[in-house]
Amino acid sequence: MLKSEQSHLIVLDLSSCTIEGEKGDPGNEDEKDMSDGEIIASGLEKNTFLEELNLSSNRLHCKGVADISEALEKNKKSKIKKLDLRCNRVSNSGAVKVAELLGANSTIETLDLSGNCLGREGAQALSDALEENTTLTALNLDSYEGAIPEIILKEIADRTKRNLKRKEEALKDESKPES
Repeated sequence: MLKSEQSHLIVLDLSSCTIEGEKGDPGNEDEKDMSDGEIIASGLEKNTFLEELNLSSNRLHCKGVADISEALEKNKKSKIKKLDLRCNRVSNSGAVKVAELLGANSTIETLDLSGNCLGREGAQALSDALEENTTLTALNLDSYEGAIPEIILKEIADRTKRNLKRKEEALKDESKPES
């Protein structure tokens, strides 16, 4: 479905589907050597219609999130605007891969990484990516009390607010009548 160029699926909710980032399904002959995350990633590499992807409350871990992030980074025609990766047991190395995606992506506006295991390194990578990224306007990092220094959280908040302001200004410019 995700690989099909004929698919017009816009929203895909795979939350709480026990998707694994580390191992494949031995019963599936074609994809038995691939993890669930790799299977999803292979579809995302070519998908040009999907706008919202909810993978929350699975077991992607860093490997699955890295596979998905790399696939979206490769797909220059991706239209994903909302990516939900909350509660997937993602730590700093997974957040670094998501940050690499954000550095190269110009469509993702909303990202949810709450309920994972991020710390200073992962949050700093996300903040650094937001220095260049101009489209992310909402980043949820709830449930990291004390794990991420306030200064990094403030940088992230300032950068997403800057992006939101740019988006609002662009919308105002688009709605102005031409002279």
